Amino acid sequence: MNRIRASVKPGGAGAAPAEAPGLLRVEDLRTVIPSRRGPIFAVDGVSLKVDGGQTLGVVGESGSGKSMLIRSITGLLPAGGIQRSGSVRYEGHELLDLDRARLGAFWGVELGMIAQDPMTSLNPVRRVGAQITEPLRQHLGRSRRQARDEALGLLRMVGIPDPERRLVEYPHQLSGGMRQRVLIAAALAARPRMLFADEPTTALDVTVQAQILNLLRRIQREMRMAMVLVTHDLGVVATCTDQVAVMYAGQIVETAPTAVLFDRMYMPYTRALFASTPRLADPPHTRLAVIPGRPPDLAVPSGGCRFAPRCAYARDKCQAETPPLAKADEHGHLYRCWFPLTGRAPADPGQREPAAVHAAADRIGATKEDG
Repeated sequence: MNRIRASVKPGGAGAAPAEAPGLLRVEDLRTVIPSRRGPIFAVDGVSLKVDGGQTLGVVGESGSGKSMLIRSITGLLPAGGIQRSGSVRYEGHELLDLDRARLGAFWGVELGMIAQDPMTSLNPVRRVGAQITEPLRQHLGRSRRQARDEALGLLRMVGIPDPERRLVEYPHQLSGGMRQRVLIAAALAARPRMLFADEPTTALDVTVQAQILNLLRRIQREMRMAMVLVTHDLGVVATCTDQVAVMYAGQIVETAPTAVLFDRMYMPYTRALFASTPRLADPPHTRLAVIPGRPPDLAVPSGGCRFAPRCAYARDKCQAETPPLAKADEHGHLYRCWFPLTGRAPADPGQREPAAVHAAADRIGATKEDG
């Protein structure tokens, strides 16, 4: 670890804030992707902080920029002229200044990643054991025998039965839930201090989702890791996170401690997103509330609030001027809206109270302490 830190120069894009820098601090991060239609502003001015042991949930519709934000923070972007600017500091070290070789030194030891689809994330022609032992040998210098023994322990830790047999199998021989557990084992092999989980339960059925989420929470507590959890599932947000960042069209539009956000939502998009969550208590054939319209074209970002064309509360100012993130209270609750919601009533009679979103947690809340 000292070798890694010695190779990285603190600072970089400017002096770090003196107060509470956090384990991870992102300032004004922007990611621009070239295309035939022009530059796409996939991540646009995002700032956030994650403290040690904390879980930040990043939530939003598909295409809101959640996964691109994670890839921009971690540097796992495809080649092809993608430009990043701003600042990403891990323990005060500027990660945007690092080339791929030096950034690679952080992976495993400091940072771990769980991707969306285990079938495409795992190498189909390598045995499971080889994919878990690789970070142990590469980052921690374990011998072949030591790495194998630790890999068996990791498979047991993530709840895979008969680990000796699974170690020599290929990914296609495992179920979806087992493949996801293998990904978790590989990500945790070198005991990282921060874990990035990008929709880790997307391809799994509801029962397996709950098991994987409980597993992640248990391991996080045991290892005292920080975690950034990308999800569109509001039940997951309610039960698995300490802080929430709501994304829309490449921007954070509202962020707060989880309990605070569920109690009061100022940004109309947040209210609409949460109101569209189905409830177990709803009678059959209940029509779900939907957000009308579609997200904006990020290749042609409009002036003003990006949610304005879909917002029932939009006024002329919303169309013309871009709202900054404004401070709501002393809890660190920020929102991006010129005319924030002040009450707890739904956005329209067809939408439900934010309190109804707590029911979304029922899907996994009943097993909250199982892990």
